Amino acid sequence: MNGEPPLLKDEIARKTYDALAFLCTGLDHGKLTKDQFSTGMDVVWLISAGLVPRDVTAAVSESQAVLQGHKTVEKRSYVLRDTVMVIKRVAGEQKVTVTQWLAGVNHDETVKEFHTSAEAADFMKKLGDRLVSKGYQEL
Repeated sequence: MNGEPPLLKDEIARKTYDALAFLCTGLDHGKLTKDQFSTGMDVVWLISAGLVPRDVTAAVSESQAVLQGHKTVEKRSYVLRDTVMVIKRVAGEQKVTVTQWLAGVNHDETVKEFHTSAEAADFMKKLGDRLVSKGYQEL
């Protein structure tokens, strides 16, 4: 170590990885139920999204995939003032979930179904682009 204190962003990323390891180990050893694991992962994501590098956010999303049979979960988050929009889909599936949070409270959740997973992926990208064009910033 160079004698300088660690940067806050590095400490948040480290603590996020620690939380992921704790939750995954707890699930693997039967100390956590799937519901407890899912709730824990949601909390880790809500606290760390936008504060940690994208690779850490991706690790959180991939860890959530444990409950979906190890399928990759793609999650994008956008913020504008006190509104957060979360767009999520499981790779290979034909649906997209859009959740709107207002001032930290889950305000609305919509699930859109498509004929193919490619249509779902295309919708997710276009919705993200539309949110950015309206002034939202991707986390």
